[in-house]
Amino acid sequence: RSLRDQCLEFSVPFFFKQWGDWSSEPSLKAERCVVLPDGTMLQEKNVLDRPEQTNGEIMWRVGKKSAGRLLDSEEWSQFPVSRQ
Repeated sequence: RSLRDQCLEFSVPFFFKQWGDWSSEPSLKAERCVVLPDGTMLQEKNVLDRPEQTNGEIMWRVGKKSAGRLLDSEEWSQFPVSRQ
């Protein structure tokens, strides 16, 4: 999100390929963890019960196909324009 926001601020095209195996959309059948802003993943129960104490976000391992490409409910497929 920080990279996307920086791209928007400086009018740089932003392309978000995919989440990988993880999704921010809840899934009852999936493994979950808390992802910290630096990318560290925590799975301890006390952290999962109170993610706001870590400044992290809960993510669910749903598989690449299910995780999709949406970032904050939007698909980002911007490309630079060629100068000719």
